Amino acid sequence: MTTHRPSRAMPAAGVALALALGSLVSGAATAAVALPVSSPAAAVAIVPGPAIAPVVAKKSKKSKKSKKSKKPRITVSKRLKTGTWYKNQAPKRIGYDYRLPLLTGAKAKAKKRFNAKVDQLVRAERRSLVRWRSGGYSPDDVLYATYKDGSAHFSMRPKVSRYKNYVSATLLFDTNPNIGGVSQQNSPTVTVDARTGKTAKLSRFTKLSTAELKRLAYRSAVREYGADSIWPRSAKEMPKLDSFQVSGTGIRFWFSRYELAAGAYGNTSAFVGWSKLR
Repeated sequence: MTTHRPSRAMPAAGVALALALGSLVSGAATAAVALPVSSPAAAVAIVPGPAIAPVVAKKSKKSKKSKKSKKPRITVSKRLKTGTWYKNQAPKRIGYDYRLPLLTGAKAKAKKRFNAKVDQLVRAERRSLVRWRSGGYSPDDVLYATYKDGSAHFSMRPKVSRYKNYVSATLLFDTNPNIGGVSQQNSPTVTVDARTGKTAKLSRFTKLSTAELKRLAYRSAVREYGADSIWPRSAKEMPKLDSFQVSGTGIRFWFSRYELAAGAYGNTSAFVGWSKLR
C-alpha cells in the first residue's frame, strides 16, 4: 500500500505569491488583505498600518438668536413735529408741536387703520381750534389789533399702553386760540385690536353697566382729587365715560379740562383696576 506524504517543497506559484505579498506589507499597510493560498506554508501575517480617523462633516453653526415673531407694540414717536399751519392766514394761523403714537410689529393694514384714527382726532382738534380762534374776534373787536398778527398754539403729548392684543393711546391736547382767556385741554382716546386695527369698545373689556362703571370712576376721582375738588356730588353726576385707555393693570377714564374738576387740574382721569371690572 502506497502512502502519500505532503511535499515539503513549496510550489513555484506559491513562492511567487508569498514574495509579492511580502513586498506589499513591508510598507505601511492600510488594510488587511486575505488572499487564498494553495498550501498552509503560504499563510502570511499582515501588519496593520496607522489608524485613519473617519472624516466627519462639520455641522454648520446655527445662530443662537431664535427667530421670534414680533408682537405688536405701541410707543411714542421720538420725532417732535413743529411748524405753522395757515401761515399766511391770520384768523387761522396755528403754531404747533406734537408727537404721535406709533403702532409697530403689526400688519400693514392694522397700522394704517390705527394711524388713520389718530390723524382723524388730530384734524378734529385742529378744526376746533380754528373755529375758536376765527370766531373769537373781528376787525371791529378791540382785541383785533393785538391778536391779528399772532397765532394760536396747538400742542399734544400722547400716553400709550397695551393690554393683551389691544393697544390704547390718549391724546392729551393743549390748545390756545391766543385771543384772550384760557387754553383748553382735551383728551380723546383710541383703542384698537393690534391684529386688525379695528376699534375696540368699552364693552369688550367689561360687562359692568354704565351706572356701575360711573360709581367706580366716581370713587376713584374722589380718592385722587378729593370730594370738594370735583364737580360731581354723586356717581350719577359723573361725565360720560367715552374716553378710556386700557393697560395691564386696568382702565383709566379720561376727562377734558373743566369736565370733572376745576380748570387748574387740566386733563383729569379716574382709574379702575381689573379686579373691580370683572
